[in-house]
Amino acid sequence: MKIIKAVKIAALLAVILLGGNVAQGATYYSVATGNWAAAATWSTTSGGTPGSVGVPATGPVAGDLVNIEGGFTVTVGATAACATLNIASGSTLTLGAFGITVSGATTINGTLTHNSATGTKLYSGLVTINSTGNWNNTGNSPINFRGGVTNNSGTFTAGTGVYTFTTNAQAISGTISIPSVTVTTITLTNNGTLTVVTALAGTGGLTNSATGTLNIGGLSTTGISVSTLTATAAGNTVNYTGAAQTVKQTTYVNLGLSGTGAKTTAAITVNGVFDVGGAATVVPSAAPTFGAASTVQFSKTAAYTATTTSLPTAFAGTG
Repeated sequence: MKIIKAVKIAALLAVILLGGNVAQGATYYSVATGNWAAAATWSTTSGGTPGSVGVPATGPVAGDLVNIEGGFTVTVGATAACATLNIASGSTLTLGAFGITVSGATTINGTLTHNSATGTKLYSGLVTINSTGNWNNTGNSPINFRGGVTNNSGTFTAGTGVYTFTTNAQAISGTISIPSVTVTTITLTNNGTLTVVTALAGTGGLTNSATGTLNIGGLSTTGISVSTLTATAAGNTVNYTGAAQTVKQTTYVNLGLSGTGAKTTAAITVNGVFDVGGAATVVPSAAPTFGAASTVQFSKTAAYTATTTSLPTAFAGTG
């Protein structure tokens, strides 16, 4: 009886261990230019035999670790999924009119091309674009981020699709320009230089960290409709650089108003540098509050008349 029980326990442990291995997924390497869902595109070893033993007929699936390498181009021809995605320098993954779900990290040293607005593109882990990497969204695909994005001096072509940051608190690092940003529920932290020119919206909030520069290039008179904008970290800067714009009512450290047209301000607070430049004019609906160490400057190339409500109430300077 004890022997039988021991055998059963051993068998159970084997099932558990095997199940764990399956859950971790397999690792696949591109060894030919071809379709994601073709065994001949893949090998279980780098530079190995196409369609080698262990490669499923349908290619990698959710949970697998995928490496696009060898200078090959892999094309997604149906909805795809994987645990991690690594694209080597000189190699390309083209998504087309199909969705992809990457449950872990995505590292781009080659090219990731989104050439269609059809299909859900979901990146749950951190997306990193390195110096030889190219994020190409000329297809204007909507993008969903759940782990943030870092641009390490790579090429980032955002297109016009809406980029939604959701589910997990996350961050943007490096220099990135995204026309339309939606932050849903969570807090998105900007640690780099983020430029938004069409929409910054959503039920969540955006925090500009001490190293953050946020450039608001458009948004017209509707202003920023994201729930909260936190810009109180020492050293951070928010610039409104478009035409007529509404400045979000919040506390700023460094605030720049440039571009053209009227910048409408409510009861804002500026604790650092308040810079009015370009052809912008300030139309305050209430006098701003300036901190004890704040600076007001006008970076103008032509004569400009400042309203008293855009200056400190105790202003005693000349010139």
